[in-house]
Amino acid sequence: MQSNYEERKPQVKVSVDRNRAADLGVSLQTVGRTLETVLGSRIVTTFIDRDREYNVILQGGPSIVPRRPTSTTSTSARTAPAS
Repeated sequence: MQSNYEERKPQVKVSVDRNRAADLGVSLQTVGRTLETVLGSRIVTTFIDRDREYNVILQGGPSIVPRRPTSTTSTSARTAPAS
């Protein structure tokens, strides 16, 4: 993972070993969604309580997001169920 920080324009370059991901049954879509969640957040569902609807937001916390993006990090993604 590499970062190229410019004020108001942070960037992270991620290289995915496509062959290894395929061997593990992990799609590039899953890799992308995992990175989206770890580096930011996403709404995964909603729930209703007392007639009010709330978004359920999944996000990575400080212990998950690497402090130094240039360092080697490892993030897990769930593989597809065996058929």
